[in-house]
Amino acid sequence: MKALRDFVDGAISNKEYERRYPQSRDDPALREVYIQIWFLYSDVQTHFLTGKHAPNEERSLFLERCILFLKSDLEFQWPLQECHLWCGLLRLFGIRRIVARGKNEEMPIGDKEVWPFLNKTQYEQVREGRFQ
Repeated sequence: MKALRDFVDGAISNKEYERRYPQSRDDPALREVYIQIWFLYSDVQTHFLTGKHAPNEERSLFLERCILFLKSDLEFQWPLQECHLWCGLLRLFGIRRIVARGKNEEMPIGDKEVWPFLNKTQYEQVREGRFQ
């Protein structure tokens, strides 16, 4: 998951990240992670995840979990998200929190604190290298 790693490390811009992010119809995790990360940066202007665009601690942990999950061989088990046109419009007008809150309410299973992992046990096993 080099594109995401480089974006998180501030080595590439958001536009380069979007260009390089892998697309796959066979891997729902790639699409779902892309959708969730899309809410964490601006796609209106070109920028890096540094300075005023640097993620806070909570977002940094989320990004690191996404990278760790994509490196693992785990199957993505969350319900697939639907990103409607209204999501993009709300985001464009700066109402990002409403969209994010709605997305969180749509996830009825698993432990949201460790998404994209389904639960803390799964996350800890991968983090500690006990499950690849």
